[in-house]
Amino acid sequence: MALNLDQKPGADGVAVKVFATDPRGTRSVSIREGRLEILAYEGRPDPVKPGKPFHTWTYSPAELAPRAYRTSIGPAYDLVLSWIPKTVRTKFVTVTARYTPPSGRAIVAAPSVIQAVTVP
Repeated sequence: MALNLDQKPGADGVAVKVFATDPRGTRSVSIREGRLEILAYEGRPDPVKPGKPFHTWTYSPAELAPRAYRTSIGPAYDLVLSWIPKTVRTKFVTVTARYTPPSGRAIVAAPSVIQAVTVP
């Protein structure tokens, strides 16, 4: 569900939990290098060609460290993401995570569709 962070009508952010997984294991891992980006799209974009996100948040490992916590499957990151002063004109927001290592190709998570309507 979207968040209302400024007490004005309408969604202006989301809360996400990020689990970075290692394809060689069953537990999540800490992000110690590279960068993590969270990309937000209005509506439900084409998964093959999603277009340009309306907002992107970028985190280094140092910026993620204070947002880390332990779970039963390993570390995770708790992020509250605001797109203020932008406004969303659709009923849904699609969010995905993209991890870019120092070398190699980026890894993109499956998108999550969030209803962009807040509950009073």
